[in-house]
Amino acid sequence: LTAASVAVSSSLTVIGGAKLAQKLSATALKKALGVFMLLVAPTVPLRDYLKTLQSSNKEDNESTFINTKEVEKALSNALGPLTIGAFSGLLAGLFGVGGGAITVPALTLFTDLDYQVSLGTSLAAMLPTAISGCITQARWGTMKGSVAMPLAAGCVVGSYVGGSFGK
Repeated sequence: LTAASVAVSSSLTVIGGAKLAQKLSATALKKALGVFMLLVAPTVPLRDYLKTLQSSNKEDNESTFINTKEVEKALSNALGPLTIGAFSGLLAGLFGVGGGAITVPALTLFTDLDYQVSLGTSLAAMLPTAISGCITQARWGTMKGSVAMPLAAGCVVGSYVGGSFGK
C-alpha cells in the first residue's frame, strides 16, 4: 500500500516537475540541484536524532479526547506516502532524482518503515514514476535514447547486484 501510494502520486507530479525544468536554465537547474543535495544529505545520518525530537514532541501533545496515535498511524499509512510521492515525483521531474534522495529518507523519517524496507519500497514505487517521467521527457525531446537505453540496462544489472550485496 505504501509503495502504491508513493507511485501514484509521484507518477502524477513528475510531469509538473518536468514542465518546471523546461522553464529553467541549465545553470539555474544545476545550482538548485546542488542546494537541494546539500539540504537532503544530512537527513539519513540524523534520522535517529530527528525521530527522538519527534517522539518528545508527540508525548507533549497527547490529547485525552482524541487517540493521537491512531490518527497519526492512519495519516502515515495514507497521507504520508501520498505526500512523499508527490514531492518525490515533482523533484524527479525537475532534477531527475527521487527514490534515493527523497523517498528513502522521507519514508524513514515520516513512517514506521525501517531503512531497508524504505529502500525496497522506494524502488518499487519509483518504477512507474520513472516510466512516466521518461515518456514525458521523450515527448519533449529532452531524452537521448542512445544514452538512456544502455544506462537503463546498466541500472538493472547494477541494482540487482547492489540489492544482493545489500541484503
